[in-house]
Amino acid sequence: MEQEEGKKEEAGEAEKDAAAAEEKAAETAAAVVVDKDIALWGVPLLPSKGDEATDVVLLKFLRARDFKAGAAFEMLRRTLRWRRDWSGFNPAADADLPEELAGACYLDGADREGHPVCYNALGVFADDAVYKKALGTEEGKARFLRWRVRAMERHVAELDFKPGGAASLLQVTDLKNSPGPAKDFRIAVKQVLDLFQDNYPELVARNILINVPFWYYAFSTLFNPFLTQRTKSKFVIARPSKVTETLLKYIPIEAIPVKYGGLKRDDDAEFSADDGEVTELTVKGSSTETIEIEATEADATLTWCWAGR
Repeated sequence: MEQEEGKKEEAGEAEKDAAAAEEKAAETAAAVVVDKDIALWGVPLLPSKGDEATDVVLLKFLRARDFKAGAAFEMLRRTLRWRRDWSGFNPAADADLPEELAGACYLDGADREGHPVCYNALGVFADDAVYKKALGTEEGKARFLRWRVRAMERHVAELDFKPGGAASLLQVTDLKNSPGPAKDFRIAVKQVLDLFQDNYPELVARNILINVPFWYYAFSTLFNPFLTQRTKSKFVIARPSKVTETLLKYIPIEAIPVKYGGLKRDDDAEFSADDGEVTELTVKGSSTETIEIEATEADATLTWCWAGR
């Protein structure tokens, strides 16, 4: 009798083990189901799709993790999960985005290597009303974060992920009149930096900070420990007296806005460089140079602009 009961118990345990194994196998099978249309920034992630932009995108994750395949895959997996779950991508939230920040982040022209240039004007936060509305409450901070990510998404949509294309941005952040190292501002900036570093790998070719005040150097020490060495190596810092000189290293003078010492004026056809190249000539002190301007039509009025630096 005892032997029969023992056999029944063993049979019951075997059935339980078999059921558990079957359930685990089902979970494993579900885990390996692959979405054949999975894509990121409009680029298919599966090589079987035959899109030449796939390698460009996947390489960004590999570079961000020093070509450690396991770490790169985990980063990609987390990015896809974040994009799936984050409420900030909900189109219904568009109406809730802060209108007062509309001109604080925008694309304008390209650098010498063809990267679109994104300008961030943090001086907009010098207005107390704007600052309090954007960062004065937890709801405002959430809206600010959604706004900045939406702006990044629009800018990434302008990139060319084909081999040899401009697959990253050049960021210019103007700190003139920015609110300084206020606690709320620090938190908001750190949230943006963390999200971009974790979910937009290698999409910024260089970060140029201009009109940098003295307080920034103490401010930046708070963030440096949280940035990867690769990210930190992309930062260029320019004090107010070095803004034009610094920007000229990376952006053609005709593409730099006038307010930063360049020749680009918005909606100004008189000084437009769209129809030809701008000739740049350096005149040394106590010397003279002759500049010839070709007139293509008779009785034409020629207008020229000098940008000293």
